[in-house]
Amino acid sequence: NQQAEIDLLNERGRDITRQADHSNHENVEKQLSNINREWNDLLSGLQSRRDTLTKLAEHWDPFPKERSLEVLNQEIEEPLTKLQSSSF
Repeated sequence: NQQAEIDLLNERGRDITRQADHSNHENVEKQLSNINREWNDLLSGLQSRRDTLTKLAEHWDPFPKERSLEVLNQEIEEPLTKLQSSSF
C-alpha cells in the first residue's frame, strides 16, 4: 500500500525535523510538503481517470456482448472486400 509508505515517510520526516537545526528543519518540511503535494496530485489524477473509465464502462455496457470484435471486424471487411473486387 503506497499510502502506508507515504505515512511512514511523513512520520520519519517529523522525527528528523524534531532533531534538526532550523535550516535543515525547514528544508525537510519543504521536501515533505512537495512529496505530499505530488502524491495528492497523483491520487487526484488516478481518481479522475477511474471516474472517466467508469463513465465509459457505463456508456458501453449496453453494447451487445454477443457481438464480438471478430464479428464486427468481419462485418466491416466484407463490404470492403466487395468494394475492392468491384473496383478492378
